[in-house]
Amino acid sequence: MKLPPRDAWRGAVPVLDAENPPARLSRDAPVQKSNFMAYNIHAVWQQEVWAAVERSRKYINQYMGGLLTAENVDDAEAVIIASGSAAAQSREAVRICAEKGIKIGLIKVRSIRPFPTQELRQLCGKTKLIVVPEFNYVGWLAKEVATAIYGYSKAKIIGGPRVYGGQSMPVELIVDEVESGLTGKKSTNVAMSSIMGGAVNQDDVAHFMRSI
Repeated sequence: MKLPPRDAWRGAVPVLDAENPPARLSRDAPVQKSNFMAYNIHAVWQQEVWAAVERSRKYINQYMGGLLTAENVDDAEAVIIASGSAAAQSREAVRICAEKGIKIGLIKVRSIRPFPTQELRQLCGKTKLIVVPEFNYVGWLAKEVATAIYGYSKAKIIGGPRVYGGQSMPVELIVDEVESGLTGKKSTNVAMSSIMGGAVNQDDVAHFMRSI
């Protein structure tokens, strides 16, 4: 017996992908166990996970020496924030920039959950530029950084360069973003949509937030 093809629009249960509005069910999808989980059960589950994450903070500080490491950020006009393998290229980029006379620091994020929000607010309060190179498509770390320091820093945040799909990240790309960010030149490697922080017109941001 051959069943007829399913017409989703006729179905009793709508098609949900748990990722995109208006059907998005979770801020950090896909963390849900089921699209049909009761909202109160899901909320309690997320609260328990978040509480466990926060409880781990003191142990990470005790046994790992902190949620991040910082180098030469006190009087830096530019700071590179990186995590994982991107930190290695970033450290070489810092060396090259320093040879060119740029005052630059490096922050290596060692923990994502919990995220070092307070630490970043203290370290990035005076810097003019933040560059966040990443080995992924969406630029999750740059968004986390922008969210953490919003209202505490007027730094221009460049979410990139970003590479993915097994590509390598040339150090020159990071150096180029630092130099163009400090001189005001338009980036050649990072889209304007990935430029955040003090460089963004706040009226445009407010209009965008009202429209979503």
